[in-house]
Amino acid sequence: MKYLLLILSVSAFTATATTNTRLTEKLYAEESYPYNLLVERADSIKINYIEDLDKKEVSCSTTVLIDADTATTTTLVSSYNAFKMRPLVSCLRHADAKRLLGRTFAQ
Repeated sequence: MKYLLLILSVSAFTATATTNTRLTEKLYAEESYPYNLLVERADSIKINYIEDLDKKEVSCSTTVLIDADTATTTTLVSSYNAFKMRPLVSCLRHADAKRLLGRTFAQ
């Protein structure tokens, strides 16, 4: 099983005092298609997120580096619990993961 080092970076909204801000590195394993192959074939995957503790939500996007090409997905909103359990699935739509995976084979 391959593991992926995701750099989780956070920006804070200054208007919300309870928004949690931190830079964290975690190791995740994602075992479902197409995420597992994307994790293996991409050079790096970064999840950028903002936690809103008042709403118990996370706004996040994903930046994927494939060779010299960088792609950043649109921002998604996920529940805090879903994000905590499966951050990549919560922040990267299945269709976008498949499209990005296809780019790894085009090289």
